[in-house]
Amino acid sequence: MATQNTPESAITFENVAAMALRDGADGQNLRSSIEKLADQEGAWFRSTPPHTLATERVMQTRAQEVRTLNDSNLAVLATLEFGPEAAAGKPEAREALQGRLQAAIRAIDEMPGSTTERRALLDSLKGQTGEALGDPAFMAQQLKTAQKVYLDNFREERLAAYTNPSLERSDDLDFGM
Repeated sequence: MATQNTPESAITFENVAAMALRDGADGQNLRSSIEKLADQEGAWFRSTPPHTLATERVMQTRAQEVRTLNDSNLAVLATLEFGPEAAAGKPEAREALQGRLQAAIRAIDEMPGSTTERRALLDSLKGQTGEALGDPAFMAQQLKTAQKVYLDNFREERLAAYTNPSLERSDDLDFGM
């Protein structure tokens, strides 16, 4: 409520603490609100040991989530920058846009989480890029193309170990067959 009345002022933790320590109805209302919020979140804190919030795996997951959000946002910005020219048929703009879309798709695919979460991120990317350009059909086609190229590249990366093995097979290797 205070920020609605004076939006240019920032309320700090110290301001809230000072308000909560005041005597009177305002201080009491703020203290009871803080207690209600603490009760709501207390169960989560009690059931989540602090050391599990900063393990190496958790930090890797967080880093990947940040990368996914950054790449998705960069794809939307690339849509604003290159989208109109790409829609007009300029190959350089289309190539730049495709590069950003493929990076976002790769980040979404590599993000830990469920298939449903990944689909939601792809749907969000589709919606945001479509809205940014104002041509959802064109952006849906661009995303479909980017997904196809990404999947082709992914397949080639995985099969490269079999088609171009890094270790040579010995000619005299005999498995007793």
